[in-house]
Amino acid sequence: MSRHPGSGLDRIGSAIVTAVLAGVFGMTSAHADQGKMVQVRGTVTDGSGAPVPGHIVRLLKSRTIVNLARFATRDQNVEEVRATTDEHGFFEFGFPVDPQFRYYYLR
Repeated sequence: MSRHPGSGLDRIGSAIVTAVLAGVFGMTSAHADQGKMVQVRGTVTDGSGAPVPGHIVRLLKSRTIVNLARFATRDQNVEEVRATTDEHGFFEFGFPVDPQFRYYYLR
């Protein structure tokens, strides 16, 4: 994991993010789930297992765009939601499923 000044990773080394993305990875048809709210919660800990308060957790959505005229592709990543961990390293947020984006990940 790379270090980003001011993100909290520079002062704690590497952080371990444990989260549950219930419903996102099991989707078979994004259009059927359009508008469905998905809840995400988890805990951020440092290498020793201690909670990391005040850490910013971002949910990014990603897709690949294909340009057939140029025979080229490009990836697009968009920040969907941002949350800050509490004094116990816990975070929680919800977001609507977007059928235009196939993949979601935490950073």
